[in-house]
Amino acid sequence: MLSNDTTITTSTKDAEQQHGNQDSHVERPLSEKVHKFAFIVHPLTMAFLHKHPLLKGTKILPDSFVERSVSRLPPRVLSKIVGGYSAKTGQRVEGLLMTMFSTPRVMVGSKPEKSYKKIVQATKIAEKWGAKVFGLGAFTSVVGDAGVTVAQQSPIPVTTGNTLTVVTALETVEKALEKLGRRLTKAMVIGATGSIGSACARMMAQEGIPVVLVAPKLEKLKSLKDIIEKESPTAQVEFDTSPDTHAPYCNAIITTTSAFGQRILDMSTLKPGSVVIDVARPSDISDEEASLRKDVVVIESGEVLLPPGNVDIGYNIGLPRHVAYACLAETALLAMDGRFESFSLGRSFDLTKIRTLRQLYRDHGLQLAPFRSTSGRVLSDGDFEAAAELAAQLERDCDRLGQLRMRTKQSLSRIVPSSKGIQKTSKSSKLDIQTNCPCCKKRVVIPFVHEFSRRRNKRALVSPEDEETHPGSDVASQTDIGSNQGYCKDCAADIFHV
Repeated sequence: MLSNDTTITTSTKDAEQQHGNQDSHVERPLSEKVHKFAFIVHPLTMAFLHKHPLLKGTKILPDSFVERSVSRLPPRVLSKIVGGYSAKTGQRVEGLLMTMFSTPRVMVGSKPEKSYKKIVQATKIAEKWGAKVFGLGAFTSVVGDAGVTVAQQSPIPVTTGNTLTVVTALETVEKALEKLGRRLTKAMVIGATGSIGSACARMMAQEGIPVVLVAPKLEKLKSLKDIIEKESPTAQVEFDTSPDTHAPYCNAIITTTSAFGQRILDMSTLKPGSVVIDVARPSDISDEEASLRKDVVVIESGEVLLPPGNVDIGYNIGLPRHVAYACLAETALLAMDGRFESFSLGRSFDLTKIRTLRQLYRDHGLQLAPFRSTSGRVLSDGDFEAAAELAAQLERDCDRLGQLRMRTKQSLSRIVPSSKGIQKTSKSSKLDIQTNCPCCKKRVVIPFVHEFSRRRNKRALVSPEDEETHPGSDVASQTDIGSNQGYCKDCAADIFHV
């Protein structure tokens, strides 16, 4: 790990030397002036923490102790990001990759102010280094008010990177279906009332694609449906609190939830030849679940190659070499274009900004990285061809498809439900809340982690007026998206608000 004085590692120096040999890839000469940006990440799982050079000895300690203890550490510099430049203008960019040590579970279960404080500390370090824009990675863009408070306290502009995440998710849907020899006929968005999910749904509806919205809160789904129909009067929009009924009729599903320890999608219900675009970090769909349907392609979305395609990130962030998350790529893209502004903030989207950034993405030469499965394996053309061939066979043979659905259902029953790499616990804690549903009177168990998070985050909610105007604009909507914790499994009543 680099110290805060950002001494450059040998590998970074090598990348800078190699950068000088890339001039032939752009029409214009490389700019002598370098635009600088910074980006913050955090450990997605305990495995990331254990691999960190400073924390290798923590494997012998209880995970819960390590997870809470290291979250108190201040932000640190990981590496410099070098070798990137615009294919359009030749503008060179360099980045500072930073980290805070809180896992998603710690951030969701703590006061947002704790995360704000560490992120703002990081922005001040980045400013001293010379960064002109600061990007928020993974849950740092979700916690609290999605970057608004951090931007107010930061000495430099801040962006969540969610706009480019939407752009790449929609492009992934299009390109993946092309590889399967199909076109998009109907799409589903799980986590539709969140910022990324709602933007994806609104963009697809404007392009005339029938859309199914899935989220746990009916009132937010109805509000989002009204917004979409107002923007696109001819839009075909359905909504539900569960994906199961509609999944057999959708050939593209985008999952973008922040739910923990539950099954987000029943693979047995999926339409043959469909694609599942998993935008969430950590992933919503486990590799074990994805492997049950060879006729369906599950892709980890939001991975980008910065021009000229061999940018050195300088640190292993869990992606193939030279590949960046879309939120990081958005920060670099803003630096390339000289847009030192807080471009993506909060939970509501201006669709004009999405179109603007999509054009910048193309103009400056950014492109999707090779598609990867949830296991991290790069998907080849052969994988798509095999999936397409099997899907065609299943569509011709209804009995075979029925048998596959049954086998998948049986296999799922033996897999512990999970999301974000966290499994659902089978035993209830003494701290779990047990109550009766106000509607159907059946017993409901609400995990303590969910209730703890709900009460802590309640303090950071926006005003009721803002909530009515912008569905999904509170913390709970991000932590609950796709989740049924706090809802009756029998009648779907909201235990807290009935």
